[in-house]
Amino acid sequence: MTPEIFYIRLKICFLPRSY
Repeated sequence: MTPEIFYIRLKICFLPRSY
């Protein structure tokens, strides 16, 4: 797994569903 995907997933998990 690349760090980019990890960061994206973490962001999605941390960020609320405001989109």
